[in-house]
Amino acid sequence: MKEQQLEPKRALILSGGGGRGAYHCGVYEYLETIGWRPDILVGTSIGAINAAAIASGRTATQLKELWLKLDTGRVQRLRTDILDFDRWTYLLDTSPWRRSLLEDGWFDFDYINSDRSPTLAIVATDVWTGDITVFCNRPLEKSRSGGPHSKKVRCEPISLNHIMASCSIPILYPWTSTGSEEATYWDGAVVSNTPLGTALRAGATEIVVVLLSPWEEKGAISPESRTSFKLWTLPGLALDWVLLASFRADLKLCEALNMFAAAYELLDREQRQKLAERLLGTATAEEQNALLERLESYNFVQPPTIIAPRQLLPVEQIVTYDPTVHRQLFKQGFADAVRDMRHMVTSE
Repeated sequence: MKEQQLEPKRALILSGGGGRGAYHCGVYEYLETIGWRPDILVGTSIGAINAAAIASGRTATQLKELWLKLDTGRVQRLRTDILDFDRWTYLLDTSPWRRSLLEDGWFDFDYINSDRSPTLAIVATDVWTGDITVFCNRPLEKSRSGGPHSKKVRCEPISLNHIMASCSIPILYPWTSTGSEEATYWDGAVVSNTPLGTALRAGATEIVVVLLSPWEEKGAISPESRTSFKLWTLPGLALDWVLLASFRADLKLCEALNMFAAAYELLDREQRQKLAERLLGTATAEEQNALLERLESYNFVQPPTIIAPRQLLPVEQIVTYDPTVHRQLFKQGFADAVRDMRHMVTSE
């Protein structure tokens, strides 16, 4: 197996986490300072909003200014139709959020849906099937790296509904339709909060992942702070671990495939043929050759650079938006990016 020489493609993956998404701004500010510009943007939930803003050509400074205009009242409000409670499928009305995104100029959809924009992939969850659905402004290739891949990809012009679909937290916010009644979606974080496979399908060779939950397995919760958790704060802790689960699985799969690729390269022609026979059993020679061709096409998947807070962020920041907190998260994201990206070499 020979490693293919591919044109480098940088991918920025922004995970979900509600109001914690201000952290993304600080990371992106650092990326700008070192000249690291993404060719591919993948976003889930609040990450979809930030990714779409960046794909619209917004700079880190502009993105921070947009965030400083957001407070909880400009994102959501309590429902007032209490008499129709038995018909409720969600708790909070997000029409203020739609209005804020449009009035403040977060997105330029003409730019996003043109050839000038980076590849933009937005992840949502099909309400009725639970499938991962990826909306993308251009076609994604079938995965040839051997890495994980998304189940359903829809290449179509990106609209506000696609972005809001990715942000539709189940029960808390209304689900979002992108067309017909059957095309109804919840937050992408339900199934895939940090879709590594989507970036690989887009051809990424260098990946930066920004998480809004602690990545390191040790130290995220100090022994002293464990006693401070109460009944109403424990769901936030559970949510953090759920949001990380799919990404951990994707990362382990990539590691396993890299080990297989390394082992496969050591096999001679006869050994590879025997491997195909063992994997396919009584398959025809044509089927075995097709498998060998597929195995030959596998590339090594470079481990992503992961930027994440060292400690848990307060759970209330998921559903609240406060400019004072946003400023703190800008600084924290920038500082964590400095710490985690010192090894990166840029072209500028």
